[in-house]
Amino acid sequence: YDGDDDNPDAMPEMGLLGLTPLIELVGVPESSHNSGVLAVGDVILHAGQTSAPRMGQFLKIVKAYAGQPLPMTVLRDGKQINLNGQVNKNGMLNVNPSYATDIPRIATPIKRLSTGPGDPAAVVDSPFAKFDLFGGTQIDAIGSKSVGDWNDIVVEARVATREASQKGQAVSFDVTTTNPIDGKANTDQVSLTSEEVEEIHALGWRSELPSAIFEPVFVVRSASGNPITAIGMGIEETHKLILLTYLTIDRLFRRSIGIDQLHGPVGIVHLGTKVADRGYTFLVFFLAMISVNLAVINFLPLPILDGGLFLFLVYEKFKGRPPSVGFQNAATLLGLALILTVFLVTFYNDMARLLGT
Repeated sequence: YDGDDDNPDAMPEMGLLGLTPLIELVGVPESSHNSGVLAVGDVILHAGQTSAPRMGQFLKIVKAYAGQPLPMTVLRDGKQINLNGQVNKNGMLNVNPSYATDIPRIATPIKRLSTGPGDPAAVVDSPFAKFDLFGGTQIDAIGSKSVGDWNDIVVEARVATREASQKGQAVSFDVTTTNPIDGKANTDQVSLTSEEVEEIHALGWRSELPSAIFEPVFVVRSASGNPITAIGMGIEETHKLILLTYLTIDRLFRRSIGIDQLHGPVGIVHLGTKVADRGYTFLVFFLAMISVNLAVINFLPLPILDGGLFLFLVYEKFKGRPPSVGFQNAATLLGLALILTVFLVTFYNDMARLLGT
């Protein structure tokens, strides 16, 4: 299901029947300005004015606190801790949030579900909407079976609806929960339509492997001592970096990447010192990446760069004479002005990041 109480086209949420897991932080880089404030494993119980926010809500809240401290309550090692997350001017905490699927507690439930994005007629009430469950509620049992995490919730929901699925019928079953405010247990009977039953049984398989192992930093490639293989791998990685550089330039013009994300010489040196701490191999790769970026930029069709000089040669080939000296001088001055502008902008960005402004 996806949707939001007020916006049926909101970002999709992982969950079941309008219930979604709480948010857990699965990554807090050492370079993050929240390192030492937030920690891996923190489960978000409160952010801003919202208790137990869903993922979509949490991202909006963080964005709204750009440049300000974000009051938060997290569950850490079984204890509730109040703290202030530091949100940068771009509306980012610089942490990696995911879903807390290992504990059977829910974020603020979704009362209205979109079964057809973009179609207002495809918005229906959540099966749990009428029970007014609070965010932070714990799911204790589905039917007569107790549950310990979200995998159990899905499994027992399938068990409770298996016969109805085979017959293509609607079904009702009990769900036992614990109220996070008064600690009282409640048992409610949830009714599902035949379509909702089929959707439960159509859910795809989800790997139990932690997503972190698929992050690039954990990917190890080896040429197994073969120099030919190593050269091929180097060419492949260089090709990827060239494409990524051109893609970044394209996204800058399309404004899907802000100019404040650019790094200049100061920023490159600062990043280089951090990379160097990780070892010689990381430093060599970083230097290679910088070299590829410089090569791509140098071949852009701009005056004073090699790409601009290449255009002059192409012009001379077709016209039989080079561009006039006056035109070349004007183009060179324009190129210098562009490069100086980029330098000043990136220098400002670098200093702003270093000073934390």
